[in-house]
Amino acid sequence: MMSIERLYSRECPKSQSGEATSHGLNPMTPADILNILAQVQHHEPIGNAVLEAKIQLNNTSRAKLLGSINKDFVVNQNIAADLSAMLAYHVVREVCDTCICPKCKGNGSVLYKKESRLVECKNCTGIGRIVYTTKKLYLQINKNLSDKLTFEQFNHQYYDKYMKAVDNLHVAESKAKAFAHEVMDRIAGDMAA
Repeated sequence: MMSIERLYSRECPKSQSGEATSHGLNPMTPADILNILAQVQHHEPIGNAVLEAKIQLNNTSRAKLLGSINKDFVVNQNIAADLSAMLAYHVVREVCDTCICPKCKGNGSVLYKKESRLVECKNCTGIGRIVYTTKKLYLQINKNLSDKLTFEQFNHQYYDKYMKAVDNLHVAESKAKAFAHEVMDRIAGDMAA
């Protein structure tokens, strides 16, 4: 069976061709792939947008996610417009961007030239990805606000809302992946029959 990443990258206009995706007895055609993606888009629109923004680097899907999260923050959670825009940006950044550490290039360690040995990267604390702490997230959001927040305000009033939005996008992405696998299984079963 095809991976979700391959499914979405095959649909990307830059990589699409008229070839079948496998050389087995029942290869999936480009029409099958578009059919699967259309069903995922209809059944799980938010999860589909996350996958498109993450895998295809689709700026339109990214803008839709930013807009819907921003609207939710402003309308449903009564957050100021400039703060909600910053929160939405960082939610989408955390979920859709790779956030690979620029210093160690995702390795988690850097070469210490004086002693010719590898040491843990201080930029990402050895993880290889930039995952903002609450304090770092606060600083990133607060630097672009006209009305500055205190760390306590951010931590008590907005951090849980931020994390809930991140969790919701991860859940939507997971549901979209599961539905895509379900549709691929169904199509593979139809081809075998």
